[in-house]
Amino acid sequence: MNLMQLVYSVQRNIIEADIEGVNDGGCGFFAYYMANELDRLNVPYRIKVVDRIKLGSCSISKKKEAIKKYLEDGLPLNKQKISFQHCFIEVKHTGANLEFDSDLSNQDEEWYYGDADYTGYFTKKELKVCIRYAQWNKLYKKSQNKKLRAAIRAAVNSLVK
Repeated sequence: MNLMQLVYSVQRNIIEADIEGVNDGGCGFFAYYMANELDRLNVPYRIKVVDRIKLGSCSISKKKEAIKKYLEDGLPLNKQKISFQHCFIEVKHTGANLEFDSDLSNQDEEWYYGDADYTGYFTKKELKVCIRYAQWNKLYKKSQNKKLRAAIRAAVNSLVK
């Protein structure tokens, strides 16, 4: 399977499904659902988290510590002042890292996450805690999650016969 074809198919399906604000609060859901599909295809990936320190973000180790505190003690992530600017999927493609979200990839001129002040990686379990329990972003409507998951799955299924 051609990974670029998969990425463009997923991105096109999201546009055609009229799912709004995926990169304005829904990037974690996109990355989580995409990771599930990549697992199903046995395609290795990483979930990359980017931040810009000047926006008041914290290190990936602090984020991971906060997730652990939530799992152990139930201390909400927003009370621990934990957030991230954006997350997306990273896979190996023809020997190089291919990074993509619901709109763009690092193959596009407009890709601008390469200049982030801080990057790190979440496991799928860590990301699940963030998207399920963090309350820092209200722009993306979670009611779109079924449509988002279906758009991603349909793109994958259309390429895997």
